[in-house]
Amino acid sequence: MPGLSAALLTEINPLARPERLRLLARRARELAGTPALDALLAELRTGDTFHRELRLFFATVAGHRDAVIATLADPDPELQSIALGGWLRSRPVTAGELWDLLADAPARLRRTAYRALRGGISAAATTSGL
Repeated sequence: MPGLSAALLTEINPLARPERLRLLARRARELAGTPALDALLAELRTGDTFHRELRLFFATVAGHRDAVIATLADPDPELQSIALGGWLRSRPVTAGELWDLLADAPARLRRTAYRALRGGISAAATTSGL
């Protein structure tokens, strides 16, 4: 991974999970709304599952809704579920937006959405492996 993502991965590599998450959240908030965040998200988009999970984490914390929505189409069903939780929590979702998402969504993603709506939005979130 070039540029920002390589530096970030080098920085978090020696850290334990709690310190890693704190650092990543701090970096995401620092980069929110900047071109540097867009560049980082673009770099991470084509990486392996860990890179795409990192991308989703940054997008969620920084409030980059478009990147969260793009992850709903990720090939990894676990990332789709995490993105769904982030999308549902990001702002009120209209019935039309929900219909557009769920009309042709995989069964697993529909079940996750239904559970989240029945039990409260936080039910859609899963624990990140970062």
